[in-house]
Amino acid sequence: MKYLRVLPFLICICLMSGCQQDVQSAEITQDWKKAYLDVIEDVKTENSKYALLYIDDNDIPELLISYPDKEFGGKLYTFYDNAPVLLTEWYIYRDVAFSAYSEKTGQFLLYSNGGAGFDRYDIYLLKDGKTELKSTLETTHTADGPLEFTQDGNPVSEEEFNHLIGGDTPYSFINYEEISSLLK
Repeated sequence: MKYLRVLPFLICICLMSGCQQDVQSAEITQDWKKAYLDVIEDVKTENSKYALLYIDDNDIPELLISYPDKEFGGKLYTFYDNAPVLLTEWYIYRDVAFSAYSEKTGQFLLYSNGGAGFDRYDIYLLKDGKTELKSTLETTHTADGPLEFTQDGNPVSEEEFNHLIGGDTPYSFINYEEISSLLK
């Protein structure tokens, strides 16, 4: 019988802690939206484009910003530890661009065109608000020979190369008015 008297007390504590967690989750939801709006206001240009991508395995998207009208190519942000974190930025004049990502895996690619038959894909892993270079894939084409594929300097088949690139999650860009509306 003693246990039956304690049971309502335990249920009450469990319910209260669940409610507190819901309030904290709602605050975090609003925090990332406001933080991304602040970032956008600081870095926007007339023709900037935006995308929200779920790269890592949480429920807060990353913010991808593209600058099609500037020599500056783009930026990628995540929200970590209650603040926006700039993960990487790239420049069009260096022929570097955000290429692809795989949803909720942490993996994304930056593509760079080295010219003269050379292409490079840097595969990054996003975890705990930081990026780590996971692997580098390259294609080389000479006038006299076939296309060569490498991973971290080691030869791989074209099929293996294409599998390693992955990044099959589609995304599209939206304009300032659309992103502002989503984040408000």
